[in-house]
Amino acid sequence: MGPYLGYSSAFRPFLPDIHYLKFQTKIFDLLNTNKIDFFLKPHPGTKSMISKGMINEYKLNILTKNYEKIVEDLDFDFFILDHIASTTAPHIINFSKPTVYFDFNFTEINDLLRKELEESLKIIPVDQKKNGEFNFDSMLFKNFLDNIRNNNHINWHRNILKYYE
Repeated sequence: MGPYLGYSSAFRPFLPDIHYLKFQTKIFDLLNTNKIDFFLKPHPGTKSMISKGMINEYKLNILTKNYEKIVEDLDFDFFILDHIASTTAPHIINFSKPTVYFDFNFTEINDLLRKELEESLKIIPVDQKKNGEFNFDSMLFKNFLDNIRNNNHINWHRNILKYYE
């Protein structure tokens, strides 16, 4: 997932910091509640700093190496994406690991690509409430996590790379 400070991100000047932070902490809570160790890889261009208090509170493992080095050195059970137009998204989607994509509906995706994405990863829609907060169905995410834990995840057709060539 990207930097939580939306105002300081080139991709998300329209994502208010506090609302994006609340979205991410909801995910952190769900991961911790399900006793899942997880790593956070901020975008290398992010200007935001994650406070020590937040790192300790949510048991965050922050990775600072470049993405390629991280996936080469570590073994992951799954990936979480919240931005489909990133430079790492094609590799993550085509990687042989389950992937969940939190879709803020900020990136316009044509119907053909959306169909391919749905066959390649789990898409969880994110809606914005009137007060600006982001909301998603936490049961969809919990089911995704349970399926991975029980090794029942879908063996997705991963033919998405052709759209990034």
